[in-house]
Amino acid sequence: MKIYSTPYEIELIPLQKPNMDRSCFDCIIDDHHSTIFKGVQYELKISKHGKVSKNILINGLGKYTPVQEHTFAFDHNHLVICCGNKVFGLNFPELTLDWVIQPDPVACHQIFKISNGFIIHGEIWVSKINFLGEVEWQLEFDDIIGDIKENRSCFQIHNDTIEVHDFSDNVYQINYEGLLLEKRSYKHAKLSV
Repeated sequence: MKIYSTPYEIELIPLQKPNMDRSCFDCIIDDHHSTIFKGVQYELKISKHGKVSKNILINGLGKYTPVQEHTFAFDHNHLVICCGNKVFGLNFPELTLDWVIQPDPVACHQIFKISNGFIIHGEIWVSKINFLGEVEWQLEFDDIIGDIKENRSCFQIHNDTIEVHDFSDNVYQINYEGLLLEKRSYKHAKLSV
């Protein structure tokens, strides 16, 4: 998936083969420092005026998460990327690691920028982090949150609320401060992980 930020073009590519030749990257960003890697890997390329200026390998642990529209978000001088169960905050355009957090124990499916931070759609938790990468709140629900790739309606951001669907046929409305506003059941749900 390509990301554009004038005059830069950023490409985020999921890698299917772990432990590939790492010598072809300018740097490797991870937080587990393992010589044997088992997890999620993304290649991050930054180009300026059509020429690749930096090629980075990002290693995350946890469940594989595909690259999609909300796998990443921008904040002023940061590129924030979900990779496995981690969220990486990279200085932009240098692409050096500023912070890394684990806002969900299994997977981080999406990240959304809001006025005072980011909302993260995890497998089990919904989290809110600030621009410094600090967790401000986390909510866990009765069951696993649906996967946006299979069901777009399982996690929706609205003007001042978030709608979450879980596998136990529940719909939750929460606000950006992490307060549960409503919980209701629904029937005939078709969610998948």
